[in-house]
Amino acid sequence: MTATIGAPAEAGGGGVAAAVAHSIEAVVAPPAPLIVPANRGFTDAQRDEIEKMRPEIHKKIRDSLLPANTPLNAKVLSLAACDDNEVAADGPNHGKFTQALLDVFTTGGFENYQEFIDKINAKVNSPIQHPTLRPRTPDESFVKQQPFTLSPP
Repeated sequence: MTATIGAPAEAGGGGVAAAVAHSIEAVVAPPAPLIVPANRGFTDAQRDEIEKMRPEIHKKIRDSLLPANTPLNAKVLSLAACDDNEVAADGPNHGKFTQALLDVFTTGGFENYQEFIDKINAKVNSPIQHPTLRPRTPDESFVKQQPFTLSPP
């Protein structure tokens, strides 16, 4: 269950709202943080087991990679869940940002990254979390592309 600041305790809230809802006359500790540390991904042991299942595939992939010092001619556009001074809310299956991104992408109705992030921001609809594009001054031709597609250079 996701906690909501200011909501009654039975709705997943905490702090003063919970105390008032239950007429508790006591000093109330601040609510627990909304962000719970979590690790997603494979452990080293799991990676080793996966590679042992089909080593020929992993060798082929490794052999096709460019050397680490190869210069790249790439542009990066990051879809950030929130600004640097904010925290990103979590949810039962995904973070609030990830769920909004999936919902907006599935629904469609956007032609470029700016429209995409604007719709995600509207879906997140939070006074404390504002999804954004980075860098702050991105390559305009990149931002105007259909999200998650490749356009010729």
